[in-house]
Amino acid sequence: MGDVPQKCHKYVNQLKSANSKYPSYTHLCYPDCIYRETGALVNGKLRVDRVKQYLEQHVHQRDQDMVAYIMRSFDSCLGNIKSHMKAANIEAYKVLPHGCSPFAGMVYSCVNAETFLNCPPRMWKNERPCNQAKEFAAQCNPLPHVPLPSS
Repeated sequence: MGDVPQKCHKYVNQLKSANSKYPSYTHLCYPDCIYRETGALVNGKLRVDRVKQYLEQHVHQRDQDMVAYIMRSFDSCLGNIKSHMKAANIEAYKVLPHGCSPFAGMVYSCVNAETFLNCPPRMWKNERPCNQAKEFAAQCNPLPHVPLPSS
């Protein structure tokens, strides 16, 4: 990932909406920065081909089979979010006072949750706390796993 996290940490911390009580990666605009800096987010559109290319280059060789799971999560989440946008007649989410559109953050959160819920068995730690967390997430956190703004 090179210096992308450091760049985005610096970027987020200079925003008026930054709060020093919380790490920069929790800020709504952090995913937007990560996707832009890696070339995956161009003019507000997520380039899934670039996401896949990036993952194939940066995910450790022993975990390469995770790329397919992550890409399925991207497809599922983007389909769900875009369906919501179409139903709500939203072409693109507006830039919020935080300094970015919520779109990248919604995708990022959804992909994390979807990948967790569909974790491959070889990587899943089949223990009570993990299974309880997964059961809770499956019951209480339907797709797209994030609240969707109305405009």
